[in-house]
Formats: sequence, structure tokens, C-alpha cells
Amino acid sequence: MDSTNDIDLWQSCHIETAIAGIAEIHAVWLGQEGALLQRFPEICLQGKENTLAQRPLLYAFADFMAQNLAHYFTSSDRDYFLSWVESAEIWCSEIEQMPRTLVHNDFNPRNIAFRQLDGRLELCTWDWELATLHLPQRDLVELLVFTQQADISAETVRYYLELHRQQLEQHSQSAIDPIQWQRGYVLALHDFWLRRIPFYLMAHHVSQYPFIDRAMQTLRKLIELTRTSLQS
Repeated sequence: MDSTNDIDLWQSCHIETAIAGIAEIHAVWLGQEGALLQRFPEICLQGKENTLAQRPLLYAFADFMAQNLAHYFTSSDRDYFLSWVESAEIWCSEIEQMPRTLVHNDFNPRNIAFRQLDGRLELCTWDWELATLHLPQRDLVELLVFTQQADISAETVRYYLELHRQQLEQHSQSAIDPIQWQRGYVLALHDFWLRRIPFYLMAHHVSQYPFIDRAMQTLRKLIELTRTSLQS
């Protein structure tokens, strides 16, 4: 608990427990979008229309980050970021064609702890006010960004990605295509970069977050892996 600034406390057993626990939650509403939105009409959706409407804000974020936070957001980062903003209609449509579910949407060490139960670890997660309808990989992305180091390997990413897929298959009793699952991870990672990271950096610009340096380095590596070692 309260390990945001000390991720050395996070061992593989903690990552695996977090993935297994969140997959069990993801399984509850997987592919049941209509029923989910009927049950929780207050959910703020982050779909294609919402993203397209946010384009002016995303352009402004890109300018601000390039001018004020260049060590986190280089000119090449800005170009790549804007390429995703400009192609949002395409990749958002792609996301909406994949199985979505209720996701935590703030799944990082600030909102995660573990407890011992019958000799094993059990996930505890709170602060669900940002929960939304999205790809289940969205929570995995945030977990990796905030618990891994910048030297994370493609093999490690593949391992955790496959663990999440297998756990979700097990709990949902439904087959999940591995290729589509990996593509969903790539989309969720870039969605996180576009729609969450700018808010972290804006806040960091005002009052520094000790974890931002490490998280941004890890995020950069994860994005780099999608352009080299992982399918993009």
C-alpha cells in the first residue's frame, strides 16, 4: 500500500496478483456494454465522439507539453502524438469493434494494495470514480506504466499481456483472440498516452509528482516496443 514512489516493493507476485484480480473484475461485464450502461448510466464514456470532440484540447496539450516539458515530450514525440490525434476516428472505431468492459481507469499503485488471505495475496483496489467502458487492456497499460522500469523487455510485456488474456478467458469463460488482444493493448497504450498523460504532466508542471520521471521513461519504452518488437 502507498507504494507509488517505491516500486521496488512491487515483485512479480504483486503484478500477477493485480492482473488476476482485475481480470476477474473485467470478466463480469465483458462484451455486455448495453447491460453495463443500463446498470450504470452515470458512467462517463470515452468513445470516438468524445475523443473527436477533444481534438482542440489535445492539440493545445501537445503545444503546451512541447514548449514547457520538452524533456518528456520531444518534437518527435509531438509529431507522433499528433498523428494519433489526427487518426483518432480510425483507431477509436477499431476499439469500439473490440470487446469492452468496465475498467477501473485509474489502476496504479495509488489505488492498489494487497492483503494476505489463506496464505496468498489478494488484490484490493479503490477510487472507482473514474471507472468507464473501455478495453480491459487499458487497466493493464496503466499498471505497467506505474510499476515497471524503463528497461522493461518485450518478453516481460508479452508475459503480462498473455497472463491477462488467459485470466480473462478463464473468468469470462469466453475465447479471446491473441492477435486481437495484442492489438487492443497497442490501442489502449496510445489512448492512455493521449488522454491521461497530458493531465498528469499539467499537474506535474504546477506541483511536481516524484513518480513522473520514472513513469514517463517506462511509458516511452512501452510505446517504443509497440513500434519495434510488438505488433503496431
